[in-house]
Amino acid sequence: MEWKLKPQVPAEIAEKIGYSSELNQLLFNRGIFDRETAKKFFHPDYSKLHSPFLFKDMNVVVERILMAIDNKESIVIHGDYDADGVTAAAVLYKVLTLFGGRVEVFIPSREQEGYGLNMNTARDFIAKKYSLLITVDCGISSFEEINFLEQNGVDVIVTDHHEPPLNVPHALGIINPKFDKNYPFRDLAGVGVVYKLVQALLPRVGSLEKLEQYGGVAGLEKWLLDLVAVGTVADCMPLLDENRILAKFGVLVLKQTQWLGLQKLLKLIGADIESIGVATIGFQIGPRLNAAGRMNHANQAFRLLITEDTEEADRIGCELNNLNSQRQQLTEKILKEAKLQVGAAGTRNIYFVYNENWEVGVCGLVAGKLAECFSKPAVVATMVNGNIVGSGRGTSKGQAGAVNMIEMFRVFESCFCRLGGHSGACGFTLKNEMTIEKLSDELHEHLGKTTAAAAGPILEIDAAAELLNLKQNLPGMLSYFEPFGEGNRSPIFLVRNLEIVGTEVVGKDGKYLRLFVCEPNHSFIYRLICFNNVEQLSKLRIGDIVDAVVEAGLNVWNGMSEMQYKVVDIKSGAG
Repeated sequence: MEWKLKPQVPAEIAEKIGYSSELNQLLFNRGIFDRETAKKFFHPDYSKLHSPFLFKDMNVVVERILMAIDNKESIVIHGDYDADGVTAAAVLYKVLTLFGGRVEVFIPSREQEGYGLNMNTARDFIAKKYSLLITVDCGISSFEEINFLEQNGVDVIVTDHHEPPLNVPHALGIINPKFDKNYPFRDLAGVGVVYKLVQALLPRVGSLEKLEQYGGVAGLEKWLLDLVAVGTVADCMPLLDENRILAKFGVLVLKQTQWLGLQKLLKLIGADIESIGVATIGFQIGPRLNAAGRMNHANQAFRLLITEDTEEADRIGCELNNLNSQRQQLTEKILKEAKLQVGAAGTRNIYFVYNENWEVGVCGLVAGKLAECFSKPAVVATMVNGNIVGSGRGTSKGQAGAVNMIEMFRVFESCFCRLGGHSGACGFTLKNEMTIEKLSDELHEHLGKTTAAAAGPILEIDAAAELLNLKQNLPGMLSYFEPFGEGNRSPIFLVRNLEIVGTEVVGKDGKYLRLFVCEPNHSFIYRLICFNNVEQLSKLRIGDIVDAVVEAGLNVWNGMSEMQYKVVDIKSGAG
């Protein structure tokens, strides 16, 4: 992988920003070029969230929902089986039922129904005489199904955040920032879109005794933020603009969450309340919620988030914890098999692996790990009910030359029965007449014609630095940039001429490697932790001189914090 330092901040921009040289560089790398913008970035302000009524259909949608509640109509929420879809369904269900709505929730099975609406589900909704359907985290690609529902007397409101296809459904209203150009921020999660709908609905409630336990309308709006943060972070949305605000305040709410299900998950993972952050969601809460939809059915995760029964929360929480362990083992097994296929395929612009016996619920996870490992887009496919179903993932953030996955796949849209996704990920079902080999070859050739693929992956680095300077200057700076996540990752630095003075295998089953290094002319020893490419890095020997790209962050435990340097990439023999 080629390393590339980001351009140095120009002197005139550094002067406009007006902080230290390190701070100016990190801000410049994030597209911040003046002091005022920097202050807004450093101090996310809840009051600065965009008005939900910037969505052109919001007034129509709100009036239709209120009419359905007043008339005691049967409302159905169609969710999705991942953490974003489940949290979105939970947020909307909580609010509509508190309003007095007659609401049911349908979450599809990943294996049986697949992503989004299908005709069988649409017919079932008509038979059950629902008069209003609200989709969350799906619907924008369900042209035929939604048109069919509308023609049969079911009003449909679409709330979604996926890229719209050429033909969008003729729904009563569409709330999707990627479809509605009036809305100023495109990258809300599915739960974030639902939250905008809730913000528009709540002022219309008036006074309800049921809301008193939450501190009224304004209080409930705030108490929902932990669910919004969970879905946003778990779906890997960029933590910029509104998402930065939602994540920051959502984490604060999570530390004192009102929801029994989240309380149970925090207890199961042994969370230290003070150290709860975005990483807690991304690596512990999100995977457990996702495990339901991957290994069994997402209804478990939904029930956990809405239950008001302590025994039910305890039971489901333990079930999800066990499912997550099973998911981890299955992912590792399939990843090993997938890597063998990649090795046999030789050099490709995109890796496409297939086994009809693989579990569809972990295909996306394996694709993500392959893309990260080989620095190339990856697709993992399997057989579901006689159809080839797959998930694609792009290269990890921080690598230049990444491709837009959904745009690339839409070049070959005629090959698919179903297709959806966004820039970093996509899911599909192949048409029966289309072969995996043909699609793989066409994707490979297509990418071969692009500059990004031809150039190969590039790792973009914030700045060159010395570990001594980072140790002295960085800890106080990092808090200003939190919360870290997609679009605002922890800073990564190039440190040169490090001498290896020790190595240590750590972690369960020896999966990780700790390197002990020192810098030229300094006796202080630093610890670097390696989570990836451990087999390759274990070949390093004491006395070797290396250059390393490290991700710098604070490791907080029991109220204590220390600098942690995670190895992103390393090269030996560099000067």
